[in-house]
Amino acid sequence: MIKLRDVFILGLAVAVAACSSEPSYVPAAERVESGDEEGSGGDEGKDDEAGNDVDEEGNGGKNDEDGSQDGGIVVNGHRGMDLGLSVCWAAANLDASRPDEDSEPLTPGSLFKWGATRAVTSSEAPESFPSVPEDSDISGTAYDAATALWKAPWRMPTAAEFNELVGKCEISWEGSGYRLTAPGGESIFLPAAGYCDFLPYDPAVYDFQYPAEKGYYRVSGNSQCMVFEKPEVGQSRSPFMTVVPGYAACSIRPVCELPD
Repeated sequence: MIKLRDVFILGLAVAVAACSSEPSYVPAAERVESGDEEGSGGDEGKDDEAGNDVDEEGNGGKNDEDGSQDGGIVVNGHRGMDLGLSVCWAAANLDASRPDEDSEPLTPGSLFKWGATRAVTSSEAPESFPSVPEDSDISGTAYDAATALWKAPWRMPTAAEFNELVGKCEISWEGSGYRLTAPGGESIFLPAAGYCDFLPYDPAVYDFQYPAEKGYYRVSGNSQCMVFEKPEVGQSRSPFMTVVPGYAACSIRPVCELPD
């Protein structure tokens, strides 16, 4: 006859085993980087499943008449930040899996080949991207992933706009990416999502590299990227612009014109 004490001991053992089991492996490209305590925002606000700010009572942030939300600007359902620069910068990376929703700023988002409006997947053929001249400017065109997924006026930033962002903002590393803070105090977070290219130790494999260590952000002209690298201990590294082959998939941080 089973005693109540035996049932309790058995249930306790099952609960302990469930808590001690390791979580299932998630590929780097599908992970959501949560950042450290500095980059996570602490108790300043919580997000709902769609990535929208909610207050302590669970209410979503309210929009003002001009479309602003909690210090940001909402355009086509996607939040941007007015950093006091020539354009409004999106609060999150372009994410093909959530084209119609406001994404979470700490999420790496999707990676795109030059001129492609579809995100890459692991081990994809490197030659499968549109025939777009690498010396062209695709901002706002049919080859602009930001415009294709978020709709105009969202578009890819130009090199001049990214240089303005880097030149006028204070830059600091926070856990899994860089925080860029404007003189007025507003900021955006650029996750270090890495990029997708041939593996250096196996040229036959095309896969994701340097997640949480480097960020490659496409600009609209000349197949260039603004590159952010995780600084070594006791050192600092400045972002730099470089040409990245069109078949290498990189992050995109959309911009749009500031509303009147």
